[in-house]
Amino acid sequence: EFTMKPIDCRHIYLDGRHYDLQFNHLDDLTFYLHQIEKYGEPVLEVACGTGRLTIPIAERGIQMGVNALSYHQLTYRTGQA
Repeated sequence: EFTMKPIDCRHIYLDGRHYDLQFNHLDDLTFYLHQIEKYGEPVLEVACGTGRLTIPIAERGIQMGVNALSYHQLTYRTGQA
């Protein structure tokens, strides 16, 4: 019987460069902006990653707070925010 061993790839997820390469779209931004318009501010983005959605939402002047699971991801865009 062949059994595959699990692969530990947490290091890829924790690295902001890899995260941004995998999730480099804003296809869902319109959905979230609609939800904010419908339910109001402030907004809490849980597991904000590198700020893919946080930055464009905040740039619109929307009040928000964030919660990051990875310090490395959050600080990846510090210079870009």
